[in-house]
Amino acid sequence: MLLAPGTAYAADQDFYITATAEGVRIDVVRGQGMGPVVHLRAKGSQTRVQTIKDFSYTESDSSSTEGSFTSGPVKLDKLGLYTVDVEYWGTEGEQLVLKDAATLNYALKPVLSGITSSKAVNLDSLGTTVEADLQGLDPRDGKQVPLVNARVNVGVSGRSVTATTDGRGHIKAPITFTGTEADAQVHLNHTTASGLSVWGKTDVPVAAQAVKIELDPGSHAVSVPENGTVPVKGSVKRVSANGTLKPVATLMALNSMTPFKSTADGRFSTSFKADDDRTVVVTTGRQIWLDQKTSDSVVADVPADVHFPGEPTEQYGRGIPWTVRFNQYATLYHTKVHSGPKLPTGGPVEIQFSPDGKVWTTRKTFVATFDARFDHTVPAERGYWRLRYAGKDMPQSTSEVLTITRVVPTFSEFNAHPEPVKRGGQLTVQGRLNELNGPATPVARATVGVFFRATGSSEWIRVGATTTDARGAFKKAFVADRSGDWKAVTSMDSSWVRAESRVDSVDVTG
Repeated sequence: MLLAPGTAYAADQDFYITATAEGVRIDVVRGQGMGPVVHLRAKGSQTRVQTIKDFSYTESDSSSTEGSFTSGPVKLDKLGLYTVDVEYWGTEGEQLVLKDAATLNYALKPVLSGITSSKAVNLDSLGTTVEADLQGLDPRDGKQVPLVNARVNVGVSGRSVTATTDGRGHIKAPITFTGTEADAQVHLNHTTASGLSVWGKTDVPVAAQAVKIELDPGSHAVSVPENGTVPVKGSVKRVSANGTLKPVATLMALNSMTPFKSTADGRFSTSFKADDDRTVVVTTGRQIWLDQKTSDSVVADVPADVHFPGEPTEQYGRGIPWTVRFNQYATLYHTKVHSGPKLPTGGPVEIQFSPDGKVWTTRKTFVATFDARFDHTVPAERGYWRLRYAGKDMPQSTSEVLTITRVVPTFSEFNAHPEPVKRGGQLTVQGRLNELNGPATPVARATVGVFFRATGSSEWIRVGATTTDARGAFKKAFVADRSGDWKAVTSMDSSWVRAESRVDSVDVTG
């Protein structure tokens, strides 16, 4: 069979021709009113041996063609190769001829039939014999004759053997499976000397064997904390044809989780995470060699524990003391208890602090009712904060951790001097800034605003600003022009909480 485009007059007509013994087909891309007539010539000869005029037209449901013209079966006196010429009407009403449009391979058509296997296979008996008949269908009279000494390729799962037909066109091909194939399908194909091909297939019956899955002692019921790892270990054996148990290496599965494989001695080992009470079924993977009905199961028990939805928050602002606020819930995450006392309705909760996230101390304890909101605050401090359930009836779980990096400064020193000072003289404001919770720790690179309130006035006016050095010290000079009060104030941003110094009064004389 040969497919050839009508390239000679592609601008006028656009069609494709397929010529077989079953008939000539012309797929029309455009110009369906072409009215084709096909002439056949023996290959290499200019003499026409047959003209085909009877074509039926069928519209196409494809966007690539308008339709197709199809003739009936081709009947010739001799087998061989024939050249196809097409005579047709162009789009302008002119009569055109396209020579050598296609080649008709008029030969015996190979036919495969009677494909069978001698017996079913199983893991104890992986061999079978595939048989088939190969005939040649003569297009002249429709009769079949055996194709003798023909080579047939017989393949399974990427492996193949070659069998040769006998005087009746019959083949017998021994096939051996490995027991690891995804299917037991055997494929056969043959190509004749003239280039015509045939293929066929058969499914060899498989006697799937029952399996016995045994989990190791202690693996059927496991108690783990939330999101704990549950080990799954055991063995898998198949029931052989004589009834004995034999280890088997095969794909295994935990419900719909990632598959794993047993080893040659039938051992398997895997695990899964349990975020709640769960029963997981252990089975062999889906395949043809083992019966899927057998399974075993692992029961993962995750004891009830306390969760704290949300997380602590840092509270600060003008007129608001710097605190950590715990405004959330204590909630029982698991509702089953497989052993032990009845679930409580609440219990003691600790507010804990750690300077390094490792060693924790309790700053406050209160009693929470499960699934009810509580609201507690404690003075803030740079470091790590969390909630901890301290009851003895369940695991002592903790909340999300809040990390505070902000510093609370305090003015350990502040002075405006000299006192008194002459009008027009220099007045100096200086001091030192340290951490409130760490008096020995200086606060460096902090912005300090200097404020003045004239005697008899209630209004504070910002008159300047400076920055602390590495020792937390600062100094700022001013020209003295009137008596009044002086103070220093830190800024409030992502690094510092606002702090004010003491008020120092200075008299201006002269």
